[in-house]
Amino acid sequence: MRNTPLLRKATLFIPTGPSDHLHVVMNDAVFYPLTGYEAVLAINLCSITAGVPHDSTCELGKGDHRFVVHPTFADYRHAGVLNATRLQLGIANGELRISDPVSEALYQRILDGFSASPAVTPKLKRFIHFALKIRI
Repeated sequence: MRNTPLLRKATLFIPTGPSDHLHVVMNDAVFYPLTGYEAVLAINLCSITAGVPHDSTCELGKGDHRFVVHPTFADYRHAGVLNATRLQLGIANGELRISDPVSEALYQRILDGFSASPAVTPKLKRFIHFALKIRI
């Protein structure tokens, strides 16, 4: 089995609902004592649908990433701390697909949104402080 490192700015398609959605990895995998496993913070990128409310903290457009082809937003409400080993197994067995990493500028915009979005939970803020050594 090929060990695929999960590093900050990596993207992968994870099944969410009826389709796979692009997720951005916000940190290099790190052992997190509160979960007892190597963990990463991942945030889902979702399409903006007219008439459907969304978190406007970090909106993306065509050109921000090659898979962003129409108005999209970073879904802070569904961001989560994920088991890096399970993700790596999913990549190795073909259940999850890796895509191009995000640019440093887009990564920073998404990261800044964790400070601005009202949807970010205290649990996520604790992990961000632990893994990224920043307070939000």
